[in-house]
Amino acid sequence: AQTAGIGRALEAISPGRFVVAAGAKFASPRIEDAVACLARAGVDRIVGVVLAPHYSTASVGEYTRRAVRAAHDASASAGRAIALDVIPAWHLEPGLVALLATRVRNAVASLPAANREPLVVFTAHSIPKRLVVEGDPYPLQVGETAAAVARAADVGRWDVAWQSAGRTAEEWL
Repeated sequence: AQTAGIGRALEAISPGRFVVAAGAKFASPRIEDAVACLARAGVDRIVGVVLAPHYSTASVGEYTRRAVRAAHDASASAGRAIALDVIPAWHLEPGLVALLATRVRNAVASLPAANREPLVVFTAHSIPKRLVVEGDPYPLQVGETAAAVARAADVGRWDVAWQSAGRTAEEWL
């Protein structure tokens, strides 16, 4: 549905100009399948958008590394260069901030009147602390999104929390 929606939006902007394909890390179609599909469609440039808005080497970085390898392989197979650009992060895009702010405002409005000034907790998937020490921007970007949404939703009290730490021995946020 997401792929079809992106395709419809691009088609409305510029009919016949874009080909859209989806690729995943852990399910079919894989990233490599999507790049090969686009190469077979004759494209000479691929713009990758990972549907996670915050950059982390463990998520967007891995998608990017796999897409780069696949574009290299597809270029060699096709006998022509296929350029690849990946949007690294889109965590402050106005549409995303507005959507999340609307959802926060609606959730706060649904509370009993006595609880209309809650502490809003923005949660995101955790990452290993080692990545943050190595310079991963993910927690900073999550915080930037939370701050922008809190401002747009007129939330006075908010915080960020981490969830779903991996099953490894190392420390996670």
